[in-house]
Amino acid sequence: MQPLFWKALEGIGTEGAAAADWRFLMGSEWEAAEPFLLQIRRTADTVIDPDRPTRRLTLYPEGESDFVAVADEPPLRTPLPLTQEAATVLAPDWTKIGRVLGPALGFVAGDWSGAGQTRQIGILQAQRRVTRPVYLYLPAGTLGDAQCLLRDMAALPECALLVPSARWLNPQVVKAAGERGIQLEPLAERLAQVPENRGTLLARAADVQIPKVGASNRAALLDVQPDWSWDNLHMEVDLSGKITVRYGQQRGEYRFPKKSGRGYSQGIEILGRIAAKGFWENPPSGDPDHEKLRKAFRRLARDIRGLVPLPGEPFEQEGRQWTPLFHLKLTGVVEMLKDQRDQLDEEE
Repeated sequence: MQPLFWKALEGIGTEGAAAADWRFLMGSEWEAAEPFLLQIRRTADTVIDPDRPTRRLTLYPEGESDFVAVADEPPLRTPLPLTQEAATVLAPDWTKIGRVLGPALGFVAGDWSGAGQTRQIGILQAQRRVTRPVYLYLPAGTLGDAQCLLRDMAALPECALLVPSARWLNPQVVKAAGERGIQLEPLAERLAQVPENRGTLLARAADVQIPKVGASNRAALLDVQPDWSWDNLHMEVDLSGKITVRYGQQRGEYRFPKKSGRGYSQGIEILGRIAAKGFWENPPSGDPDHEKLRKAFRRLARDIRGLVPLPGEPFEQEGRQWTPLFHLKLTGVVEMLKDQRDQLDEEE
């Protein structure tokens, strides 16, 4: 992915343009760029005038499937014939771009769901340490793109943020990045370097301080690999407070903190209920515990994503029920009952 690709993308934007426009802007690099463009099922309204690139030509149907591009204003020119393929809109393919950038820059790429101009395309993970998300910003190709980037940054956690080129690194953006712990990476300039001089995102990242509380901010239990998904993750929940996760040959453990006294972690209790029933269902809105348990389940889902930072959500919602996408097994029931009996004996 050469600098010319990012320059063309900055001019066209994520809404895309006719294949003829991409081909004109990419020149000899067109064939290398084409795999990273997604065909949109619509025809462009206009195309670039190859003789006067600052103006647009309007497309009109010609025959059964082809088109002709016409100058609606002087200076007039000979109509430009175009095939259906050349007139079809192509837009950047976020997933394919992410999968190429991952190995090139040293992060784990994945299919995180998302929308808008700034989307997560991977994670940055030192071995068994806190992970940081990797986001990619692609402009829409409008006058409001610079403000859109600043708005998106205001909602981002500490992360690595990839932008098409250094033109986006204005003083406001650099300041906002410093305030929020965002590592900015201009792709055109970074990828223009030879691999041995380019370094990796991880090598240039500041050391990540592991917060003292919150499983979502703790070290990941596994070294996540590209193409991992929740349906291949196995989790055992021990009601004494420990979870064990396995993915292939990798294994990790985490113990949730106890509540005050000798009570069990609410996250563990919820996982135990899910393992027993196969799903979680929040109490009805009129139930006095509704809000407390709703927040506890959301916190649990966030903690699981932090401990095992796979793409997407760990639970699938259908109505009021939330079903785990991973394999969940309950252990330690006998030990839990013994602890509860001992606690009752002490109270007596």
